[in-house]
Amino acid sequence: VTAQGAVDAYGIQFTDVAENGINVQAAYNIIKGYGNNTGAILWHGGIITYNSGQGVLKVFNNIIYDFNGDFNINTGIEGGDNTYTIYAYNNTITNCRQALAKNHGIFIAKNNALFNNNDDIFGDLDAQDFNASDDDMSANDPHWVDISPGVVEADDWKAAFVDYANYDFRIKSTASVLYDAGTTITIVADDIIGQSRPYDDAYDIGAFEYAGGRPKFRFQGGKLKLKGNMKLE
Repeated sequence: VTAQGAVDAYGIQFTDVAENGINVQAAYNIIKGYGNNTGAILWHGGIITYNSGQGVLKVFNNIIYDFNGDFNINTGIEGGDNTYTIYAYNNTITNCRQALAKNHGIFIAKNNALFNNNDDIFGDLDAQDFNASDDDMSANDPHWVDISPGVVEADDWKAAFVDYANYDFRIKSTASVLYDAGTTITIVADDIIGQSRPYDDAYDIGAFEYAGGRPKFRFQGGKLKLKGNMKLE
């Protein structure tokens, strides 16, 4: 989204929908903002609803970043001036003034990776769990994944992503805190590049599902009985 000097700049905006009850989706997008907005742009956001009547918006498998600045609203995903119900699932949002923002309507968020934002959550979301944040959000719901609150964010997220500093938001390994940390969401059957979910035992958090390095053997609870002679070397 490059609109220097404009009043508004959005990646995707749903506005002035005349028919109530409409059901729309915004998925599989990579949306980059203008960067550090210092006043030229009044409203700056990745995916937003505004004056859109009543309906349902499902936002999933998106990467949204660089909607930041010190002036007015700079958001990743926002429920604006409307009565929409927004479901935000498995998005990765970074370097925004507000990652997920609710002003009106209903906002439900699950399996989102939110980091390096001024505020990961703005407003009172109606449901928020199985998300990952570096803002120490576990008080909101026990299923939140905390990324070592209180330490340098760059150190936290180096272990979570392949190369977050260069915008490679794939999950680094099975040791990542995002791996197998999400909940099943039936409409999100794959990730942003088509990898089926879940790859292993549970959904991963964020826009990517881990897809490599799976161990050849996995031992689970149960009983093992050996009979005869066995030699290990």
